[in-house]
Amino acid sequence: MQTLYENDTIRVLYDPRGADISIVSFAHMRFSASETNSYWGQSAFEKAGFSAVGVICKTDTWYPAREVIPAIGALAACLPDANRIAYGFSMGGYGALRFGKAFGADIVFAVSPQISIDPRFWSGRDSRFSSYFDEELHENMRIEQDHLPDNVYAFYDPHHIYDRINVEALQTVRHVTGVTLHHMGHDTAEVFASSAMFRELCLLAVDGDQHGVAKLAKTTARASYRRKAGLAACAHLKKRPAMGDAIISKYFSDGGDWWPELYRRAIAEIG
Repeated sequence: MQTLYENDTIRVLYDPRGADISIVSFAHMRFSASETNSYWGQSAFEKAGFSAVGVICKTDTWYPAREVIPAIGALAACLPDANRIAYGFSMGGYGALRFGKAFGADIVFAVSPQISIDPRFWSGRDSRFSSYFDEELHENMRIEQDHLPDNVYAFYDPHHIYDRINVEALQTVRHVTGVTLHHMGHDTAEVFASSAMFRELCLLAVDGDQHGVAKLAKTTARASYRRKAGLAACAHLKKRPAMGDAIISKYFSDGGDWWPELYRRAIAEIG
């Protein structure tokens, strides 16, 4: 593991393996900046055999351009030019959209991303991250057409209103392949946890198989316990308690203390 670049805000790590596919990973907010030899997605990339560059925003400030742009040159000689995929979730999804192309990616996997956190852009429609916005630091932060490569996938839950309106706004900027992962809420990154699944997803994307990418992601999501909790929550909120109770009884009957948190998050996000 090699540190390619670091300043007070950004750390860029290089983790080479020599595979034909390489990943540029952008960490989500609250990713531990104290772990100097760790980056988001590392375990999955190691098991998949992919070389990777891990970009970490140490201050949860949505990858401000003036801090990230100086790091781009440090990457130039490291990864092969072809089959480079930028990948990130939430704040990291924004980073992958905004800087994936600049880091040489020809494909972007943006998972529940934001197009901007500028409250002036949203006019109250999405204020989740407005407290992180700094007018000077985030000048012109909105994703624009020239930031994006030709192949962009946005994975999101259409029932999660804030994630949906961000992807809808992104699709007005440039054609983006939207992949809907129903009832996953903002926990869509769970779909990509398997290294075998992630490797197959990357191979499909490199082959240009958009249908295959969408099918694999949707199939994986359908098997997720987070989706089942989301389905139960949706049934209860729509006053169909028998259906919600049946889902809980079928999938969460072990009585463990882990599933109520999934259900609580699902209720909060849908409600």
